[in-house]
Amino acid sequence: MAQARALTATQVNALTKEGVHWVAPSLYMQVRDHGTRSWLFRYSRNGTNQWMGLGSTEEKPLSDARDEAAMLRVKVKRGEDPIASKREVQAQRKIEMKPKVPTFAECAEKYIASHKSGWKNEKHAQQWPSTIEMYVNPFIGKLPVDQVTVEDVLKVLKPVWTSKPETASRVRGRIEQVLGWAAAMGYRAGDNPAQWKGGALPHLLPAIGKIAKVEHRKAVPYQDVPKLMSELRKNGSVSAKSLMFTILWAT
Repeated sequence: MAQARALTATQVNALTKEGVHWVAPSLYMQVRDHGTRSWLFRYSRNGTNQWMGLGSTEEKPLSDARDEAAMLRVKVKRGEDPIASKREVQAQRKIEMKPKVPTFAECAEKYIASHKSGWKNEKHAQQWPSTIEMYVNPFIGKLPVDQVTVEDVLKVLKPVWTSKPETASRVRGRIEQVLGWAAAMGYRAGDNPAQWKGGALPHLLPAIGKIAKVEHRKAVPYQDVPKLMSELRKNGSVSAKSLMFTILWAT
């Protein structure tokens, strides 16, 4: 039986009846009830007819649709599955388009940059990047921020938790703040693995208050109090103001 001759563009434009119409070998046009028209490629896979959309007739002319159908027929003869290949390409595009999740170190750097203007205490502003660089980044700095877990936080804290409890407490708090910032930016979701209250860490580490040694500072000679008050005024921190208040109200 002779193969039917492919339809011309004029003949294709004349097709208005709702349904699927043969246009050329393996190429069909679908007309929907609301008038939209689209190209379909039909092929057989494992004894079953498969239909693959090729796009709207308004966006793709007949000549392009016919060429694409011919190319896909060649792929089918080679044993390829056009629909599976199309899905793989779409999945790869989604991966490529997905924003890259920054590392913990990158998030820490951005957190510091966005908050340092509010840190009036110069020492505090200097300690932030130095503690992150010294105690945190060697363990989790290169880790994508959405992959940081409780186990990762423990790797940072355990080496200093009992030997340097005050430093360890600051480090934990700073990790928590960076991860909180990352969550607010949409880089991670779920619980904050570095939080103490309501988190997992209290079940895994002893409380700082139970292991830190209390070291009382020596009393300041009364004749040196004016000099101390002057230094506290220059400091300007909340703790300095609290100490000034205590001195002024001492009885």
